[in-house]
Amino acid sequence: MSVFEPLFIEADGSLLEVSHEIGKYLGMTVRIDADRVFLARPARRGEGFISGRVYVNDFPSPDDGPEEVAAYDKYKILFDMWAHDRSIQEVEALDVFIELSASAPAYALLLTHDLQTLVTSYLPSRGIHNFPIGTTPDYEDIEVWQDWVLR
Repeated sequence: MSVFEPLFIEADGSLLEVSHEIGKYLGMTVRIDADRVFLARPARRGEGFISGRVYVNDFPSPDDGPEEVAAYDKYKILFDMWAHDRSIQEVEALDVFIELSASAPAYALLLTHDLQTLVTSYLPSRGIHNFPIGTTPDYEDIEVWQDWVLR
């Protein structure tokens, strides 16, 4: 079973425009395959690549009730990252997050681990916030994350 490091991004522009901007900021190659967009670069902490698909975030549903809210609902773009060497995947994803928050300070960012736990966020008005280990993106932890994500 695959494990991903989803990075949620709020930025102006279309999916393709934002993907090209991210690629430029991070030194990543942009590849378009039919209607799918991928980013990749050599891993910096081991062998292989850090790469992933860039999507429009379609997790929020208009039918969601107030207790079905998730921390990532308001972000427009999702960059679903993975590394060929799984032992460095989380740290490579964190490097991407840190580099992007520094090079694109107007972007709001939220890094999760496999959509199960929140890792860190960046809001242009507040800076970087690291979440306590085990914080979920779900309503049950809203008191922990609500001030550190787009709302």
